[in-house]
Amino acid sequence: MVPPLDGVNRITLARFTGTDIYENLSREELLFEGCGADELRFLLYVDSPCVVIGKHQNPWREAAAWRVKRGLLTLARRISGGGTVYHDLGNLNFSFILPKRLFDRRFNLEVVVSALERLGIHATVSPRYDIMVAERKVSGNAFCFRRELALHHGTLLVRSRLGDLHDALSGMEGITTRAVESHPQPVLNLEEAVPGLSIDDMARALFNEVQRVWGDRIRQPGSPAPRAQLLDDNIVGDEELAPHVERNRSFDWLFGRTPTFTVKIGASPDDAETAGAGSFEATVEEGRISKVSGAQAEKLTQRLAGLPFDSRELTRALGGEPGHDSLVRWLSSHPF
Repeated sequence: MVPPLDGVNRITLARFTGTDIYENLSREELLFEGCGADELRFLLYVDSPCVVIGKHQNPWREAAAWRVKRGLLTLARRISGGGTVYHDLGNLNFSFILPKRLFDRRFNLEVVVSALERLGIHATVSPRYDIMVAERKVSGNAFCFRRELALHHGTLLVRSRLGDLHDALSGMEGITTRAVESHPQPVLNLEEAVPGLSIDDMARALFNEVQRVWGDRIRQPGSPAPRAQLLDDNIVGDEELAPHVERNRSFDWLFGRTPTFTVKIGASPDDAETAGAGSFEATVEEGRISKVSGAQAEKLTQRLAGLPFDSRELTRALGGEPGHDSLVRWLSSHPF
């Protein structure tokens, strides 16, 4: 039997209507920070196509960084750990926010699994805390803890463009780092299990299940379960939102938070097209080149140190320099 939630008397449900990942992550963080010790919050939102990396990950290794730099793909970094996920208009994001003393990740996931069961979908929770259907992943989850509060958020693939997901998560090779690495698994859209299933269907099922389960847990003897308050984007004001959105869009947050890594730039033994192009190894700290190893290391370090790790920046710095033509050609054909 699940124990009651002592000291809790409010349930807040919110569904954001905007689809900007930076705004939605900012709303989520503000609602996390402002959650009361007597409150349970559950959020739902959908984002336009984007890749969302964990707090301690390397975007060049996890995502198609050249697409990001050229404005073809939106990149976001969240405040929680864990691996990289893809969001689009066919993916529903959920967030449990509650006092840390009441946090139970498996119980939260069982609420989601129960909502799926009510839609006719048999799902299980894996040892890695993913939600699986027919041995394929439909939901990845991540967690963040601050002071006395816990945030548990996850994805639900309802009708995502899985081909775009695969392309977006094709990262750069040759990176050496201690950053958290993702563990890709076969994925499944929930609409394959229930043809015609929509985001709205899934959202209603989740709200109903959260209201039912959490309501029962905080029900006082002889009293009805408390009614949840349903809110939208306006739960957070624009003035409060703005500085968080600015941070979430910034180079320092998206790239500068990347753990230090090294990467080889130039020809590789199995790359016949660029054989003889010359190469060097770059050390990248806070998203910028800090030093270069290899041939002409001192000269290249002087020229490249401090530059953002971006193939266009490197090309501009090396272009026109004697002896770097083949390296520039390599950078042009291997954008990052």
